[in-house]
Amino acid sequence: MASSEDLNEFVVFLDSNQRIDLRSLTLHHLLSLTGTKEGRDEILKHPVVYKAVMKLFDDPQAAVRKDAYLFFLNLTADESVSRCLLNADSFGSELVCSLLRYILNRDSDFADVACTVLSNLTRLKDAAEKVFELTEKNEEIDLNRIVRALCLKDFNAKKNKLDYLAPLLCNLTQSAACRAQILNPESGLFLSLLPFTTFSESVIRRGGICGLIKNCCFDTKYHEWLLDENQADVLPKLLLPLAGPEELDADDNEKLPIDLQYLEPTKARESDPDIRRILIEALTQLCATKHGRDILKRKNAYVILREYHKWEKDRANDIACEDLVQILIGDEPPPEMENLHQLDVPENLVKQFTEEKTMVLEAEGEKES
Repeated sequence: MASSEDLNEFVVFLDSNQRIDLRSLTLHHLLSLTGTKEGRDEILKHPVVYKAVMKLFDDPQAAVRKDAYLFFLNLTADESVSRCLLNADSFGSELVCSLLRYILNRDSDFADVACTVLSNLTRLKDAAEKVFELTEKNEEIDLNRIVRALCLKDFNAKKNKLDYLAPLLCNLTQSAACRAQILNPESGLFLSLLPFTTFSESVIRRGGICGLIKNCCFDTKYHEWLLDENQADVLPKLLLPLAGPEELDADDNEKLPIDLQYLEPTKARESDPDIRRILIEALTQLCATKHGRDILKRKNAYVILREYHKWEKDRANDIACEDLVQILIGDEPPPEMENLHQLDVPENLVKQFTEEKTMVLEAEGEKES
């Protein structure tokens, strides 16, 4: 690997006034270093290098621009490097703003790579909060524009799909301020994102939006709005991907939300086990309040979950479903314990329950192997 002195010497060859072949070869070599942890850690020690690479986002040569974005894609894939970049004096803010402006430019040719970089940068809660604060300070890269870019078909003129904006938005909803803006009924943002829970063209987009909904379900003060049939009406969107082609009797069908009644014999469930788990977890969060539990019971969610449980092969999902069903069919807690989020469960019991579930999953995994 190149020494520290070599890396510093490379910077001069990244200048826009250098010959294109020198810029390209130098950047290609730096890109190769990002493929190993040793290389990424070494680059991190030399801010002058990654700052010079960021300037190549505007290079006139498409191949150079692409390698510059791939350079940051590889760097940010490493969580520790990603955190350091975001907190590197003013560079982190400059990088985020540059990436967002690029993505929101309809003529950007490598917008999908830029979306993935931002998704990587915002995985951790403190990083997501920092990035969201930046969007609030700058109207040209605000949340409304990001959501619009994701929702508008063929927003990017160069055929970039922008699917990774969904995981980005999911990450940003780790921020309470972001959730408040998305869940503001007047913004219309949440309603515009809901249809993507069944977006067949991209598992990335589906998963990101389902994750965003789950994060929003943690805020119990919004549960009534989320479950109101005349407002967000989120329940059918969470249950539909879990519903299958099983024939239900008329009484069970009539109690279901209209979108889940008399489904076609060809109805398929969500194919991705991680997304199915996210949906179950979102439904479980809605059961944190008595209002939520009452709605799920009245809308016959149990019937969908019962058939889903028979079908599910992923044991972790099975256990999550069993826990949810137990909440729905179990006795209601006393009035002072109605909000399950407000229950003070001792840490030792939380740890014990987690360990027991892990042991069950590991034991069943050994049996299968």
